[in-house]
Amino acid sequence: MKRILKSYFKLGCVYFVIQFCNYNLFAQTIVKSFEFNYAPKIISPAYLKDKGPTIYLDEGHYNRHTYGGLGSFIAFRTVLKKDGYKVVSFTDQFTNNSLQDVRLLVIALAQNKKNLGDTNWTNPTYSAFKPSEIIAIKKWVESGGSLFLIVDHHPFAGAAKDLAKEFGFELFNGHALDTLRDPSFFHRANKTLHSNVITNGRDSTEKIDSIITFSGAAMKLSDDAKSILTFDNLWLQWLPDTAWQFKNVEPTSIEGFSQGSFRKFGNGKIVVFSDGNMFSAQDTDWGGKMGFIDPNAKYNYKLLLNIIHYLDGLLD
Repeated sequence: MKRILKSYFKLGCVYFVIQFCNYNLFAQTIVKSFEFNYAPKIISPAYLKDKGPTIYLDEGHYNRHTYGGLGSFIAFRTVLKKDGYKVVSFTDQFTNNSLQDVRLLVIALAQNKKNLGDTNWTNPTYSAFKPSEIIAIKKWVESGGSLFLIVDHHPFAGAAKDLAKEFGFELFNGHALDTLRDPSFFHRANKTLHSNVITNGRDSTEKIDSIITFSGAAMKLSDDAKSILTFDNLWLQWLPDTAWQFKNVEPTSIEGFSQGSFRKFGNGKIVVFSDGNMFSAQDTDWGGKMGFIDPNAKYNYKLLLNIIHYLDGLLD
């Protein structure tokens, strides 16, 4: 409780936080354009053009971030294609048969049809996946599949909560907010960004020193998981019934919780992040830039590459 009060003192007042949240909602729902031409220079591509493995990007579960629908993951695909990967959409339901030929799978901001649209971002939050799909995904990872699961604030964390739980990740269906700093950095220097196989990369050119996230959600990890990004004492969490409606909602500290983590599971691997905008490229109407095109986010695209390299077996 003392840490929460300290954070409020540094912030000045809760009003600022709530106002920030409202602007953040505006940023995520009113987007001027996506960076179709975003193409960072990759010094040492993992593969020659189109010679790498195929990455399947889920677009069959009302996903908020896609490259074929809303378009906010066009830059996501561009970065991976420049690294030699092939990226295709996956529109099927998850079954043993549909996953049979898949090795690398990305699920980003999946949601249930009942919560579709900003006006339906309210509890109850329904699972984005049928129980049979969760069983199929778990079996697929145990057998050697590699999953990159990306969620975000309410209701996206709640929509993937049942799936994440099968792998030992507890997702909180709320809003994580840095109460003092903007932008919200995770640094090696203060150990909120951890040194590990993913953040160190294959060589010094791939080493990540800082990452920016854009609110998102929080998660607790099992003992077998390793954190990539860990919240410090300036982060708080709100758990409202409706997205961004914080009135009469008491915030709690999420110090020590994670916003990005990974683990091996059976013969496979899973990486989970609870912020989706950090892997996008969005130019908003209110003048802010999110994801790869934020001027301060120079390592975000490298983190994406390192995550995929880990899932692909190039980092171990």
